[in-house]
Amino acid sequence: MKRNLLIIFCLSLFNMQICLSQTSVLQTTAINEALGNTSATLSNYGSVFSNVAGLAEIKEVSIAASYKVIPNALWQNTMSASSTVPIKFGTVGLGFTRLGDDIFNQQVVSMGFANRFGIASIGIKANYLQYSIEGFNSKSIPFFDLGGIVELTPQLFIGAYIINLTQTKLSTFQNERFPTIIDAGISFRPTDKLMINVEVEQDIDFSPTLKAGIGYSPIKNFSLRTGINTSPNRQYFGLGFIPNNILLHIDYSLSNDSNLGVSHQMSISYGVLKPTK
Repeated sequence: MKRNLLIIFCLSLFNMQICLSQTSVLQTTAINEALGNTSATLSNYGSVFSNVAGLAEIKEVSIAASYKVIPNALWQNTMSASSTVPIKFGTVGLGFTRLGDDIFNQQVVSMGFANRFGIASIGIKANYLQYSIEGFNSKSIPFFDLGGIVELTPQLFIGAYIINLTQTKLSTFQNERFPTIIDAGISFRPTDKLMINVEVEQDIDFSPTLKAGIGYSPIKNFSLRTGINTSPNRQYFGLGFIPNNILLHIDYSLSNDSNLGVSHQMSISYGVLKPTK
């Protein structure tokens, strides 16, 4: 009962940022979360949920699914599904995310496109968000994202993206808007086995969050990942495994949030078609 009253109180004020973690409904793959959500320079099946420009480097048709469990806040459990489809002049990504339960939930449907131009990749994404509370009318809004990644050298990448570029309103009440978030970072990859990411995430209504992530592959087809965030404090750890069939990826992440406690996420991605040579 207390939880129900808290959710209704928060959402009656339309303060989604306080009720929910800043990007909880938007970043929903274990591979990116295990790296501290340092996703500004990454190109993988999670790009449709983070920096859409990363889709440009995906050259195979793929499908993916993820599920995240937060034992101390089950109403924030999240499931997602995505697909990537390369076309003649770029790559299209489709995504669906659902956060919540029967009392309160958010759903986001996304469609993004990205292409590479020389050393730079640019992407744009359209999203449609619907949230609802039991006993209240549901609310739906569109919003748009923009992202870019530049490969300065084969070992050094920079990237940035904006969530809710249009600063879409949630309600006319107190001019409340869906969070607008700017994320920028750099990735250093001295070898194929090691990746070091550092980023800054800025919600225009909150203090900036510093993020760092490290990925290391001690043996072929197996990866160890870790990351850390500030404001709020979060720690991350994860594993990635690619079986003999290189089109199948299995990823797991464990995170510890200073407010929500421990959470677990599992993601599976499968390449339906191999890249055409």
